[in-house]
Amino acid sequence: MSEALGVGITLADLFFIVPVASVIQGIPIAPAGWGIGEAAYGALIGKFGASTLAGVPDAEQIMRTRGVALSVLHRVHVALWSLIGGLAILIDRKTHPDESPVTDTKDT
Repeated sequence: MSEALGVGITLADLFFIVPVASVIQGIPIAPAGWGIGEAAYGALIGKFGASTLAGVPDAEQIMRTRGVALSVLHRVHVALWSLIGGLAILIDRKTHPDESPVTDTKDT
């Protein structure tokens, strides 16, 4: 995803940035870390990526914007795959209604 957005950060840098940003977005301030994660990705990618745009004015701000876009794209990507999985579970439940995990036990 970072290559598609033109972030221009090496894989080694991403192996540092992504875990740190993921831990930061786990701070329970906003629902699912929205906003906090984007700020973390923006700040980290802005700092690391500014060196890849040598001689460009406002390089850090450009890379910060790309970092936020990367974070949002990743979250939407994960949400879509989760929705597809949820639909698969719902369809499977309708095709096998007798295999419910909850069983009724009546004392007679």
